Order: sequence, then C-alpha cells, then structure tokens
Amino acid sequence: MRSAALCLLITASAVAEERKPKFTYESNESGFTVGLPGPPKTSSQNLTTVAGTLPVHTARYDSGSDLVLSVTTTNYPKDFATLKPEKLFDGILDAMRGADGKVTEKAEVTIGADKHPGREWRIEAGKQVIRVRVYLVGSRLYQVMANGSKDGVSGSVAEDLFRTFDLMK
Repeated sequence: MRSAALCLLITASAVAEERKPKFTYESNESGFTVGLPGPPKTSSQNLTTVAGTLPVHTARYDSGSDLVLSVTTTNYPKDFATLKPEKLFDGILDAMRGADGKVTEKAEVTIGADKHPGREWRIEAGKQVIRVRVYLVGSRLYQVMANGSKDGVSGSVAEDLFRTFDLMK
C-alpha cells in the first residue's frame, strides 16, 4: 500500500512538472506575469473610444494550430475607478459576443489580495470558442483570453494561461 501511494505521489509530481509553462512573460509596464508555451508577440496601440483615446497593450502567443493565447491591458481614465465594474463588464461581454455568439458559461471571479472584481466567460460562435477572464484593477482592465477550438480552449495549455496569470506586486 505504501509503495502504491509513493508511486502515485511521484507520478503526480511528474505531471505537475510537465504542466509548468515553458516561458514566463513579465510585463512591468502592465503589471502582470503569465505562463505561456513560448515568448509572445507584443503590440501597443491607442484606441479611440467614447471615453477618449485609450492605450492598449497586448501580449499574444499563437500556437499555430487551434489556439491563440493573449493578455490585453487597457488603461482607462482615472475616473473609471469609480465606475461600477458590472457596467463595464456588461459592455465588454456584448462586444465580445457579437451578433452570433452565445455565452455558454459565466462566473464572477476576483484577483489579488484586494480581490479586484472580474468575470469569466465562454463564448461560442460556430466552431470558434473564446474563453476569457476580465479583471478591473483600479482604472486598468486586464483581458486574459484563449481563442480557438473547443478542445483548444479546454486543454492544458489554456488552463495554464488562466492558472498562471497574476498581478505583479
């Protein structure tokens, strides 16, 4: 019995080691870390909205098959810190869902010691699936996203993305 338990413990440790992402990306500018299969491509742009011109930064890893992983940060004006997060989250969900998307899962989530508010959604449109977590930290919005096939967004690589995303201290 002891040898079986020891064998199970060793196997579990080996599986946990295998699931460790190959690359840890740190964004000092956006204040987060995340585990990815490899280095992401990064981009920055200014997005013109009704709230003004917003700086948007994206770190994107394309698996080359059925999965794209990304973390996007948007810096809203400081007065957005007083906005009810639910209103912002509802607007983001409507934009992501589009005309033909169906929300198949949704949950409230938090991040950090201060329990910053967030949402998690799974949106399906045809064969494409978006799995996303959004967090509002002060006036900065984080969007952590896996986009691809049903299998891709449910697989271990996507799980690692969501499990390893964290705010820098």
